[in-house]
Formats: sequence, structure tokens, C-alpha cells
Amino acid sequence: MKNITFTPTGFKIGNSYTAQLLLNGEVIDTILNLVVNTQYSFTVTVPATYLLKVMDITNNTCVEAQYVQALFPVTTHSISDVDCNNNTYSYNITITNPTTAGNNVQFGWSTINDCSAVSNWGTNNNIILSADNVVRYVFIRNSGCCNFISSSTKNPCINCTLSVTNISFNCG
Repeated sequence: MKNITFTPTGFKIGNSYTAQLLLNGEVIDTILNLVVNTQYSFTVTVPATYLLKVMDITNNTCVEAQYVQALFPVTTHSISDVDCNNNTYSYNITITNPTTAGNNVQFGWSTINDCSAVSNWGTNNNIILSADNVVRYVFIRNSGCCNFISSSTKNPCINCTLSVTNISFNCG
């Protein structure tokens, strides 16, 4: 879910105003009784280009209409088993909406659940992580949004290569 936030200004005293959010010509949400210089938000779950209209309901006229691109990636992911040769595993991300995911999509992870803590952004959607019992938080970003995908942690492989040689017994 993402928010389209706006602050209306320039109202005529005594008139009533409302805001509408439209997708493909259809009203999907309305906010009634707008107050000038107050911030409002519409929550959207579908990445798309929306039309935001502010209406003067006293005169039944459109005061302002603007298109808003709410483009963000929607993802699925899969996590591989641990590769015991190097104690790593793959975290593979698939973008399910490539046409409305936005520009400059990148992937990254951090040991802190904060997008600003990611320092390893890249365009490879297959992230190789260490299997070391450390929780890693995986993110995706485009030119305008950063989204948390999920956390992941895997245990390292336990390789026991015990060999016993030169066993002796002493009774003395």
C-alpha cells in the first residue's frame, strides 16, 4: 500500500470542497469536507497513474485535476536451501508488475530493518546471502519508493569431518 498525499489551497470562503481519486475514469475513493491547507492522503494498492480531482461541491465544478503516477514494484520471492559448500543461499525476487514498477529498480539487504541502512543496492534480483544465523532484511527500491520485502535467516551447515587416528590404550 502506498499513499498519495496532497494539501489543497485557494478555497473560496463559504464553499464546500471534496477530493476524488480516479483510476481509469472510475472514482475509487473520495474525501469529503476538505479544509484548506490541511494534508490528506489516499491509500492505493495498485501501481498505476491516478487522477486526483478537487471539486467545489457548492458550484459542482472541478477546481483542480492532476495526474499522479503511483508507480511501485510488487514482488514475490523464493529462498533456496543452503549451499553447504560455502554456507550461502539465494534470495530470488520476481517483480510481478514490470510495466508499473517504476524506474531504476534495485535490490538490497541490511541487517537493520531500515531502507536507509542498505548500502549494497544492485540490479541483480538474485541476492546471495550468508547462512550464518544473522537476520537480513531485503528491500526493493525504484526512483521514488523503497519497500521492505521480507526478512530472511538461515542456519549454516554443520559439517563434521572427524577422523580418528593413532588410538592407543595404556594401563600404566
